[in-house]
Amino acid sequence: MSHLQKRLQLFRYPAFRFYLLSCIMSSLGSGLSYISITWMVLKDHNSVGSVAIAMLCFWAPGVILGPFMGVLVDRFPRRHLLIAASNWIRAIALIAFSIYLNKHNSLDAIYLLGLILGTFFSIYMPAMFRLTRELIPKHELLYANATIDMVFEIGNIVGMGLAGFLIAWVSGPGTLMINGILFILGGAALLFIRTKHLDITHADKRKFDVLGDFIAGLKYVMNHKPVMIIYTVQLLFFLEYLTAPVLLAPYAKNVLHADVTQFGYIEAALSVGAVVGGLFLVWFADIFGLMRTMIVCSIALGISYVYFSHNQSLFVAEVLYFIIGVCFAMWPIIVTRAQHITDINYQGRVQSCFNSISGMIMILIFLCVKFGSNYVTINMMYWIEVAFTLLSVVLMVLFERKKHKDPH
Repeated sequence: MSHLQKRLQLFRYPAFRFYLLSCIMSSLGSGLSYISITWMVLKDHNSVGSVAIAMLCFWAPGVILGPFMGVLVDRFPRRHLLIAASNWIRAIALIAFSIYLNKHNSLDAIYLLGLILGTFFSIYMPAMFRLTRELIPKHELLYANATIDMVFEIGNIVGMGLAGFLIAWVSGPGTLMINGILFILGGAALLFIRTKHLDITHADKRKFDVLGDFIAGLKYVMNHKPVMIIYTVQLLFFLEYLTAPVLLAPYAKNVLHADVTQFGYIEAALSVGAVVGGLFLVWFADIFGLMRTMIVCSIALGISYVYFSHNQSLFVAEVLYFIIGVCFAMWPIIVTRAQHITDINYQGRVQSCFNSISGMIMILIFLCVKFGSNYVTINMMYWIEVAFTLLSVVLMVLFERKKHKDPH
C-alpha cells in the first residue's frame, strides 16, 4: 500500500473525520488568538515587556496545574474533556472577554484571559494524544499523528494569516469573538464521536484519587527508563519548536536588519517547511525506521542552527528556516514512538508532567530573551537550540540501547 493510500485509509473511520474537523477549528482559533492578543497588547500599550507577560500568563497555568490535569485526562472521558473544558470553556472566555474588551481598554483583562486560555489548553494536548490512541489502531498511529500535525500547521498558518485581515475588519476584540465561535464548532464536531468508536477496553476502574494517581504516574515514569528517555526527547524537541520563532524576531531585526515583510517571509518558510516535511518524513520513517529518521532530522536541525547563528543573508535565512521547518515535521514521529511504549492508562499523566517541565523551561527562555540580551547576543542564544539537539541525539542512541532491556 502506498504512502498516500495509507493516509487516505484513515478516513474510513467516521470518528476520525470529525476529530480532524475539530482539530482544524481549534488550530484556526489558536492562530487567531495568538496574533489577536499580541496585537492588542502592542497596539494599546506598545510594550514588548507586556507581550512577554501575556505569554507568561498563558504558559504558567500549565506548569502548575499540568500534572494534575493529566490525572483528569486518564480518569475522565477524553472526548468530554476536549468538548467542555478545552473547547467550550475557552470559547465562553473568548466571547465574554471580547465583549468586555470592546468597551474597556484593559491590559489586566488580557492577562486574565491568557491565564484562562492557558489553564484549559493544558488539558488539550494530553487529552488529544490519548483520544487519538482510542480512535486509531496502533499500526496506523504514525499516519494519524502526521495527518493531525499537518492539519494543525496549516490551520495555524491560515489562522495567523487571517488574523491581520480580521483585526482590520472587525477589530481585535471582534477577532476574539470569531475565535470563540471556532472553538464552539471544534467542540461540536467531537459530539459526533460516539463511545462505540473508541477503544476504551483498558479504562482504569480503580477509585479516583488525585494525589495517589499523580504519584502512580511519577512511579511509572521512574520505573520505565525508555519512557523517561523518549518523553525527554519529545520535551527537548517541543522546546526547539516553540523557541525558534521567539529567537527569530530579535535576530531578524538586529542581525539580519529585516523589515516586517522580510520577517514574515522567514516565518512563512518555517511553516511551509513543516507542511512539506509532514508530507514526506512519515514515508521516510516507514522505509528507514522511526529512530533513524529522528536522529537524521536532529542532526540536520543542529547543523542548521549552527549555520543560522553565523548567517547574515535574508535568502539563506529563509532556506535554513525552511529546512528547520521540514525537520520539525518529525514531531508526529516522536509522538508515535512515545505512544507505542506508554501504557495507555498513564498516557495523560506522563504527557502532562513533561508538558509542565517544558512550560517551565519556556518561561525561563522568555525571561532570558527579555533580560539576557544585554549580556548574551542573540546569535549565542541559538546555541541553546544546538544544545537541545545534541542532547536529543544522545538520548535517542541511549533509548535504542535501553529498549532492549526494558521492552515496555
